[in-house]
Amino acid sequence: MVPTPDPSGVPQEKTQLAKRVDTMLNEQAHLGRLSLEVSIALTREETLQEMLTSCTDALVRHLDAAFARIWTLNEEEQVLELQASSGMYTHLNGGHARVPVGALKIGLIAAERAPHLTNKVVGDPRVSDQEWAKREGMVAFAGYPMLVRERLIGVVAMFARHPLNEDALQTMETIANGIALGVERLRILEERERLLVREQAARIEAEAAHQRLELALQIGHIGTFEWNIPNNHIHWTPELEALHGLSPGEFEGNYENWVRRIHPDDLKQAEENLHEALAGDSPYNAEYRVVWPDGTVRWLLAKGQVSHGRHGRPLHMIGVNIDISERKATEQEKIEMNQRLQDLNANLETMVAQRTEVLNQLNTELQRSNQELQDFAYVASHDLQEPLRKIQAFGNLLEEEYGQALGDGRGYLERMRNAASRMRVLINDLLTFSRVTTKAAPFAEVDLNEIVREVIDDLGPRIQATKGSVEVGQLLTIEADSQQMYQAFQNLITNALKFHQPDLPPAVKVYAEVQDDPETGQPQQCVLFVEDNGIGFDEKYLDRIFTVFQRLHGKSEYEGTGIGLAVVRKIVERHGGTVTARSTVGKGTTFIVTLPVVQSSKKETELE
Repeated sequence: MVPTPDPSGVPQEKTQLAKRVDTMLNEQAHLGRLSLEVSIALTREETLQEMLTSCTDALVRHLDAAFARIWTLNEEEQVLELQASSGMYTHLNGGHARVPVGALKIGLIAAERAPHLTNKVVGDPRVSDQEWAKREGMVAFAGYPMLVRERLIGVVAMFARHPLNEDALQTMETIANGIALGVERLRILEERERLLVREQAARIEAEAAHQRLELALQIGHIGTFEWNIPNNHIHWTPELEALHGLSPGEFEGNYENWVRRIHPDDLKQAEENLHEALAGDSPYNAEYRVVWPDGTVRWLLAKGQVSHGRHGRPLHMIGVNIDISERKATEQEKIEMNQRLQDLNANLETMVAQRTEVLNQLNTELQRSNQELQDFAYVASHDLQEPLRKIQAFGNLLEEEYGQALGDGRGYLERMRNAASRMRVLINDLLTFSRVTTKAAPFAEVDLNEIVREVIDDLGPRIQATKGSVEVGQLLTIEADSQQMYQAFQNLITNALKFHQPDLPPAVKVYAEVQDDPETGQPQQCVLFVEDNGIGFDEKYLDRIFTVFQRLHGKSEYEGTGIGLAVVRKIVERHGGTVTARSTVGKGTTFIVTLPVVQSSKKETELE
């Protein structure tokens, strides 16, 4: 049978053979260029990621891969870290950025140290995302461990949308081994560079330390010496000669010349210290004065180390001298200063004792005066009650028996009775004010909710008369004097009911806030608010309203003695708290009382 020629006259079998030969040659050329490009990439002076990215780029380009990736092993964590990705995926983050050894198909290749190859990605049990493989048309996968003398360096892998032949797989295996060697080479180079950098840094630091030492010796006025004891030859550095007032090279280095430069008063002790060091009994450590050729006297600190030979014979000594003249001057100043301070302290203690005695006398007199004042206020108030009762009683009798006969005089009688009534109210308020301290009860737990309820019950008729309302929020239980808390709330609510606007019924709100201790988180302060819709006042008079007998309105406008808010302040201060107010004329007033939740025994003792 004769082969059928194609239109060009060449038999069909020869044409197909030629195409296969061309395809094979083309593949071989690509594989050759792939190996060459990878070899060049592995020898260039680049970073690890730059080098490996050049390799994955070459794999994608010459093997017509969908994408290729390279991971290197983090030996400490046993995790494969993605270093390069080319093709349809170029990112280095995501789910495959760090793959534990033994996990996923990449981690299994590393754990088994064996390649995984397939031309049937769809259906491969190691390819977990089969839907992705079908959607992207993936056909082949090739993954190789990168090993250097059985030590795992990393993993190189790629996906392709066409089958991979044996030549391509063999080339890729060779490339994987080459990449492993390239990564190891780069690691060695980087390690050597780090060692060189550390060595250079250490050398620079040593030189700098030497320079710093020399500079420190100069700045610190430190001189060094060496003494060859058997030969009695002492070598002084120029710095040490300067500490003795000598020019460089002027010292004649022997023991005798050293001795004659020491202050006569310090020579005996200096020699004893030196002999003890030579005998090996103790280190050389001495302080002494030296006399310069011009008569200047300086203090030196001498330290040294003696080397001994056989039988304890001293052979060599090295040491330093440091100028401590300023320190000695400072020490002397401190001694003199301490003496002056002792004298001053003695005088101060005498003055303090005298003043304490005076203060104790004044305090005793003040306590006696306060007690007398309280007794006077209490007794005077009681003594005034009896005349007032008689005035009111006789006034009532006059009204009953002689009212008709008095005629116009009844007006004077009524004014007298009203004045007596106001005097009684004033005396009672003064008694209340004085009893804040004289009749105070010990602190105990007080439920402010119950206190306010009692106050509102007692003020019921007044609230009804003014057509007002009192709204109470949730209050706290605190340590306080219950009677004084009743008095304070009664005065504040009465004040709010009294100073209401003529055409507007009073509306009073009582509520509280808690301030916690920032360290313990426990309630520390109770802040109470008594808010009204009354006539208000100008806040420039804020301090005035809490003073005894101070009023912002005339007696004809609003009743009262001007003592109620002063009593509130005295009660609050006795409890270790504060009271203030916010107000606007015509828009009402809010009184703000801050009290500790828990009272300290010390505070109560001081106040009592």
